[in-house]
Amino acid sequence: MEFYRRVVSSLKQIIIEVHHWLTGKALPLLTDSCDQI
Repeated sequence: MEFYRRVVSSLKQIIIEVHHWLTGKALPLLTDSCDQI
């Protein structure tokens, strides 16, 4: 159970960092790929 909590908190950290990176640096890229889909 402890291991599971650790994994979940790590995943949350990664998701938050990726979200900041996407919104901060790659927003035009993100909208471009959304338009293409």
